[in-house]
Amino acid sequence: MNDYSADWPLWRDDGGAPDGEPQLPAWLEADIRQWAATFNSLYSYETGWPDTRTCDEQRLKGERLAGAIARELGLGDSIVFAHWETNVAGRES
Repeated sequence: MNDYSADWPLWRDDGGAPDGEPQLPAWLEADIRQWAATFNSLYSYETGWPDTRTCDEQRLKGERLAGAIARELGLGDSIVFAHWETNVAGRES
């Protein structure tokens, strides 16, 4: 789940996961960080995403990342993708 100023947008039941937890392949870590960086640079707490295309792209990328993370997790671990950032240009999409 993205959160303002979070470079590592993964969470545990007790809050934000420490940077680099869980251990993931370098390519996946880089993709996760890029996804979070896009949120931090483009999503406004007042108006949301600048346009619908960006909103949709970020949601789809988040879903793909969640699937990739799920394939890397051990037995007993799970991931839930929470997409809350749905405002676009000041309107709920």
